[in-house]
Amino acid sequence: GHNTVSINDENHKSVTGYNLMYGNQGDVHNWTTTPEYDFLSQTTKGYTHIGNNHRRTITFVKPGFWIVSDLCTPDDKTKVNNYKQNWHMLPSSGVTVDENNVFSTNFTSGANIKVASVDDDAVPVLTEGVYTSTYGQAVDNPWAYYEKEVSGDASFDTVLLPYDGAEATINTE
Repeated sequence: GHNTVSINDENHKSVTGYNLMYGNQGDVHNWTTTPEYDFLSQTTKGYTHIGNNHRRTITFVKPGFWIVSDLCTPDDKTKVNNYKQNWHMLPSSGVTVDENNVFSTNFTSGANIKVASVDDDAVPVLTEGVYTSTYGQAVDNPWAYYEKEVSGDASFDTVLLPYDGAEATINTE
């Protein structure tokens, strides 16, 4: 949950109920599926309350990996904003970050994932948060994000590589 961008520590606002009735849910710009890849490009209006727009593009290169691209465009191009592209993991994931700034889960069995930024200016952060699987059942939980402080537009390009069994490697440029 909440694997999206936070802007100046603000999450996107929910666009249910009243907002949906008046067309404020965002837009799907492109949705394509082929035998080789799936592609989705969409925007949300969930950041307009803080003067920012967010477009996420997801490409699934079959059968192996995803490319997630986020573009944040502030109304005020001169203001410095803090952007965090969040990646939440399960408490038992054992998430780590390596010398190449790649986040990896470390489940003892089953599937794992590598999250690798293509951006040289994205700072990887591994921090503590809280995970709740049901109401009132919170446990400490590490989570990861890539962070940038920029004026003007901010973009994140990230590769998600799932793997099972033997260790996987990933190089981005």
